[in-house]
Amino acid sequence: MAGPLVVAAVRLGEPVAPELRAARDSKLLSARRRAELFEVIRARAQAAAVAWAQPGEIDEFNVLGATLRAMGRAARRAAAGVGRSDCVVVVDGNKTVPGLELAQIAVVGGDRLCLAAACASIIAKVTR
Repeated sequence: MAGPLVVAAVRLGEPVAPELRAARDSKLLSARRRAELFEVIRARAQAAAVAWAQPGEIDEFNVLGATLRAMGRAARRAAAGVGRSDCVVVVDGNKTVPGLELAQIAVVGGDRLCLAAACASIIAKVTR
């Protein structure tokens, strides 16, 4: 399997910075627009974290399992030091992260429905 897989988690503050409202599912944006928004997200989000799943982890846990493990790592990093108890992790997909001690919800098409998930999608794609 090719790799690595790259995932991200983004914690937005309240109120959300107006510049972030332009974020959308990364697949719907040009590479140039993703790069522009990447910089805005990094500057305006309360926290942003990236995690990778390397080929060995993908081989051991399959693509979905490795992705969920990486999502857990990214979510924990983004939540650290910014009020973990009030975090709700929106997982873009139909599965939640096993063993994640944070509240979470799986949302199919989450990167089109949730601004934080859209921002995470952009961070992951630009990082990859």
